[in-house]
Amino acid sequence: MDLNETKIRKIYDKLQDDISKKVFANRLLLEITEDRKYLWNMLKSIPEIRLLYKEIKLRKYKRNVIFGAGQRGLTLKNLFPDAEWYCFIDNYKNGSMLQDIPVVSVNDLENIKDEIFVYVTPENEYSNIENQLLSFGISKNNIFDFTNVLTSQNNNQYFEQFFCHDDEEIFVDAGVYDGETTLQFCEWCKNKYAGIYLFEPSLDYFDRFYKNVQNLENCQWIKKGLWSETTTISFFERPDSDISSEKNLSGIQSDHVYDCGKWIKVPVVSLDEALKNKRVTFIKMDIEGSECEAIKGARNIIASCKPKLAICVYHKKGDLIRIPDTILDINSEYQFYMRHKGMGILDTVLYGV
Repeated sequence: MDLNETKIRKIYDKLQDDISKKVFANRLLLEITEDRKYLWNMLKSIPEIRLLYKEIKLRKYKRNVIFGAGQRGLTLKNLFPDAEWYCFIDNYKNGSMLQDIPVVSVNDLENIKDEIFVYVTPENEYSNIENQLLSFGISKNNIFDFTNVLTSQNNNQYFEQFFCHDDEEIFVDAGVYDGETTLQFCEWCKNKYAGIYLFEPSLDYFDRFYKNVQNLENCQWIKKGLWSETTTISFFERPDSDISSEKNLSGIQSDHVYDCGKWIKVPVVSLDEALKNKRVTFIKMDIEGSECEAIKGARNIIASCKPKLAICVYHKKGDLIRIPDTILDINSEYQFYMRHKGMGILDTVLYGV
């Protein structure tokens, strides 16, 4: 990882608010030390998390209980260690201890069910867990959906309030996934745009995303990845994950055979060539570690059009420095914001204005 002090200072000075500076500093320290306390510091920069902390403090008369002794439950516990957590509830792990806190079943709380406040953390299970707790006799007012906090803080993650839009936006969605970002873009700009270009090399994504956006006007799917030049590169495709760049997978070599996936050849193109002479106004990139190469391939567009940028900087160690430094080398007029959107180490986004 490049820890050039001059580069770090240059990027830090370009960050436009205190939240951005805190996220950048803690993300950098997390990558250097791998100490997760810096992750908790990043998460505390999220407005929804700060609000939740205030609410937890107001409930100090209650016994705070976390439903779910998995990773999300631990995240909540470590975010607010001074909340005096009474216990975890888990339907499968009860009878054990987790970070010096007992893991119990719902039935173990029979005598104090009127005194507890339950924070539900398992993903996609809130309705079932709420019904279980209601049936047990816990008031609905004493049940909180922590997963809703995660969902709400990720809504419109690329279209922050410091971005302004005009009536002729040309949007590049690189790494489309399910198409939700493109739909959020249309909502953000009130459907006033001149064009949308989707860059997604995986052809089997049709059912996942293209059917969601195929009726949008002036929306084109370019079935290639973005890179610094037009070529073909090797990607490792796993059945349990999205396509990942060879550059992003530590220790995986293209001449090896693996049980869990296969190497495929993927066509890639530079944005400058794909959208030559287009007035691009907004570029979003979430492309599994290919972001820096793709930015190099958009040099002319970034230099001449200065589009709004929303770029993921978490896929590869060092991208936190490498990506903004590359952008500034192309166009020194950019100012930056940075936000952390996920509950784990993923989803740190750099915004250029």
